[in-house]
Amino acid sequence: MKSYDENEVIYYLTMADLQRVAEDSLNRKLTEYEIEKVIDKLPDYISWYESINYTIEEIFAK
Repeated sequence: MKSYDENEVIYYLTMADLQRVAEDSLNRKLTEYEIEKVIDKLPDYISWYESINYTIEEIFAK
């Protein structure tokens, strides 16, 4: 069985991801100030625990 590093990152978002969504929703790129505001607030909207739990249930509850 493969061993995993506890600190290995398994998912991340990039600045390109932020800008892609801004262009889709605002039809423009974000300014540096706006990027900082999004970065500060984004963790309030991402439920990492629920995402992992949902995925585990989806895979193993069958």
